[in-house]
Amino acid sequence: MESKKISGKSIEMLISKTLSWGVWMSFWISVVGVVLHFINTVQSDSLKSMQYSEPSGFDMIRWVQGLINLNASDVAMLGVLLMLSTPLLRVVLLHFAYQKQKNKLYQIITIAVLCIILVSVLIGAKG
Repeated sequence: MESKKISGKSIEMLISKTLSWGVWMSFWISVVGVVLHFINTVQSDSLKSMQYSEPSGFDMIRWVQGLINLNASDVAMLGVLLMLSTPLLRVVLLHFAYQKQKNKLYQIITIAVLCIILVSVLIGAKG
């Protein structure tokens, strides 16, 4: 069986749509977070009721609960995380496209990029 080749044009379209989708989704999710923040501020009757608190470490369970409860900062954080993960998704998609094209050099390069990103995230999480 002969594998179907992916044209350069179809790869470009896939990457373009992925980046566009990621940017728009992260934008609208962040807008929802900002709107929730203003709604909460208006309901509290005063900006003075907002107190500064020292940020604590990231807790995934607390963050998911905040998303479920529509906590403004947690929703806005989801938008930021989506924006940051969009280029990562691009690299993953490119890896599979190069795999289908049987382009070993670029497969190795995308794996190296993913490893660098993983190491950076792990170092950042410790720091």
